[in-house]
Amino acid sequence: MEAPRRLRAVVDREECFGFANCVATLPSVFVLDDEGFSHARDVDADPALLEEAVEGCPRNAISLERRSADAVSPERRSGAAPSSRP
Repeated sequence: MEAPRRLRAVVDREECFGFANCVATLPSVFVLDDEGFSHARDVDADPALLEEAVEGCPRNAISLERRSADAVSPERRSGAAPSSRP
């Protein structure tokens, strides 16, 4: 039997501008660090709210990884396109 898979949020610090939409959507997962950028805690969360956080990020800085109990899958969901900060 395959281990259950869950979603894990990952924030690209190069893309995050600290708008905090993700924090407003899901404060149990997302927090702003001392520099004002978002950080995602690796905790179980409602998948629908994680998706909402991804969609609500104006910089497309959040991606989701599917995780099992013992490994991270290479499958990632994100609307982010590679770019650099100005």
